[in-house]
Amino acid sequence: MLVRVIRRLGFVGGLTSATLLLALTACGGDGPTPPPGGGGNGGSNGGGNGGAAAYAVKTDLCADADLAPLKAVLPVVKDLKPQQLPRNAATLYACDGTAAKSDAFKDVGFISLSAYIYETAEAASGQYEASTARGMTDVQPVAGLGQKAVSYLDGTRQVRVAVLDGAFFFSVSWTANGASIPDGVRQALVDTARATVAKLKT
Repeated sequence: MLVRVIRRLGFVGGLTSATLLLALTACGGDGPTPPPGGGGNGGSNGGGNGGAAAYAVKTDLCADADLAPLKAVLPVVKDLKPQQLPRNAATLYACDGTAAKSDAFKDVGFISLSAYIYETAEAASGQYEASTARGMTDVQPVAGLGQKAVSYLDGTRQVRVAVLDGAFFFSVSWTANGASIPDGVRQALVDTARATVAKLKT
């Protein structure tokens, strides 16, 4: 599965950690078990979460995400590929592609979005804790986004935002092909996360 994902994306050297997580998730676990109402497009959560906010991906994550804040900083967004993976107690929606200031090779970076819609808030919280437990530097809380959210650096070339809200977990990351992360990219990811989470809320 990991090899197929890498070949699908077509850029081994710039593969994001979120994409690797997607691939490894698809290879592990107890086998796919779609949540009620989440086996196909339009999966949503809401039941059994004590009135917590419900979220839904109606088409696919590439189509439903609000990428306007990202495109304001990195206008050349290409090769977006959506994916949906049913998991035990969750459905994972993903969107991967490239985002850059120009078509120049040195400017190309790799964008990855993931939305997990779980059956329970406890399971989503576990995903949030697992995703934010390793590799984090320069951690900055993001106020007013879900129940809790952070932006942080993962290594020297990747910036990432992770959001938890009830039974919903969302992340977006950008990985530089060059040596550094351009100015404005971190805030653009925060704004993209905020806009996309608001758009997916039902």
